[in-house]
Amino acid sequence: MDFKYTKHALISLQERHIEKNLVEETVSSPDQVFKRKGDKKVAQKLYKRLDRDFLLRVIYNQKENLIIVITAYWTSKINKYLEEKNESKI
Repeated sequence: MDFKYTKHALISLQERHIEKNLVEETVSSPDQVFKRKGDKKVAQKLYKRLDRDFLLRVIYNQKENLIIVITAYWTSKINKYLEEKNESKI
């Protein structure tokens, strides 16, 4: 898979101290993937940071073998997002 990052995504990754390799790992082998509005998808994966569990959520579009990363963020609200009831799981 090839990855392309929007300008917004690049700025967000820098501000949130998220490395591209973690984004690509999350999309390539997620713990969960959900459909969102339109063509958007959310991939999420648990990581250990600072001796705590955090969920990395990556919002993206996929066009054949191209992943277009829109944004990504860390959250400690794991129970809120893990197996969400309000999103369609793929």
